[in-house]
Amino acid sequence: MIFALIWGLLIGCESISEQSPAPSSSVAGEPTDPPSASLFPVPDEEHSNYDAVILLRAEKALKEAANNLKPGQIAFNVPEDMQVAETNVVEVRVSDDLKRDLKQGLIGKIDTAQIKVSSFMKARLEGTSFTIKPLDEENRALPEGTVAKWRWNVTPNESGEQKLFLVLYARIKIPDQQTDELVDLKTFDHTIKVAVNPVGWLGQNGTGIIETTIALSGAGFFTFLVARWKWIKNRLQKKTPKA
Repeated sequence: MIFALIWGLLIGCESISEQSPAPSSSVAGEPTDPPSASLFPVPDEEHSNYDAVILLRAEKALKEAANNLKPGQIAFNVPEDMQVAETNVVEVRVSDDLKRDLKQGLIGKIDTAQIKVSSFMKARLEGTSFTIKPLDEENRALPEGTVAKWRWNVTPNESGEQKLFLVLYARIKIPDQQTDELVDLKTFDHTIKVAVNPVGWLGQNGTGIIETTIALSGAGFFTFLVARWKWIKNRLQKKTPKA
């Protein structure tokens, strides 16, 4: 009886081992089954889809932020007339307080306008016929109820009608990005009549003028001496008695 049970167990184990195939392997002892899919890198197509989703989110957030900009105002002074090599200061003021008088203290002709503003702003002054040196940082914060100011030293390099451009940007933070995006709010352009600076022109051309004057003076004096000598010589010949 006991011997029959043992024999039956041995036969059963042998049949089970025959039904369970051993894993195949290319190298002895190593299975060839593929590893888990999570270990593989994301295909390029999935990466491009992911980038497209991020870009769409960023564009959507940028549009929403641009549409939610606050109303504000700007005041700035740009001279109508300037002289070559003469430096003027151009100042720009921006605020979200529509009741504040931004013109107070500004010198010269002042322009004002209603614009959109954000908590972080950027202003830039440009002109190909000018030397422009900023006196303040381009990027400025604009806390609620305050005024942001920008100033530049502006020096014309050429006479005639020249253009100055004032460009205002809103700096908007986009989620999932470490940098700010700039939204072009408004561009102001001004035509300035630039005249020749007499002092500067004389300083640049004074040496040539002096040299020309000396040359002409010398030539005139030499001509005078020659004419005078001929006159004296004729007088002496008339007074000399004939032999």
